[in-house]
Amino acid sequence: MNGNLNDSPLNILQAANLFIFTANNPVKWIDPTGLFMQQLDRELPRISGNTLEAAIRAEERLQWIATYQAGRITSTMSGPIFISFDNAPSSNVRTFSYSFHGNAVFHLNGIPTPFTVGQFASRCGADKILIDDLLIYYLHRFDRRFNSGFTITSGFRTPEHDARFGSGEGQHTTGRAADFAIAGVTQRDLYEFARYLGFGRDWGFTYRIVRRDGTFATTIHIDTRWR
Repeated sequence: MNGNLNDSPLNILQAANLFIFTANNPVKWIDPTGLFMQQLDRELPRISGNTLEAAIRAEERLQWIATYQAGRITSTMSGPIFISFDNAPSSNVRTFSYSFHGNAVFHLNGIPTPFTVGQFASRCGADKILIDDLLIYYLHRFDRRFNSGFTITSGFRTPEHDARFGSGEGQHTTGRAADFAIAGVTQRDLYEFARYLGFGRDWGFTYRIVRRDGTFATTIHIDTRWR
């Protein structure tokens, strides 16, 4: 048998599943260095770009390995992102990489949500993504309430991208904000449910998004800022 049946070479995850680092298929995939998954005798495509960019991305991958070892993120290339709230939900902003975590699905207290890391990526194409656990919690509340097609129209924004819409220092740059719409649900209903959840009262913020022509869109904004 030519597959790799050893557990993670860098002890990335201290969990019951020791083969997440090979996408749960150690017979087909190997990862001898702990940096790049390979298919038996064929290495997967690595980062493209000029030498400087590639060096920066390679350094970022090493930082992700260090993050895993420190136990701050529990995910892999396309594995789940686990969020657990033992008591009251609380804010916890985490840093992800689109190229590394893009397909990862958020699980809230063991229950899969319809949200992946990639849905929150900045529309400018940046690899870095910031996402607040508390934001996922409340978006999941919306999904469970209306049970229809969920569309994130804007999640994390880099300061440069956010500057196109305002100061470049908005809540989207902190990973605590999302603009979204739900199929078949009016903007007013979304806004009223956000207010019911407490947004814009003692904490957080919400507003109805207006188009350039002055009419209301179908999307609303929520963020988990603390006042």
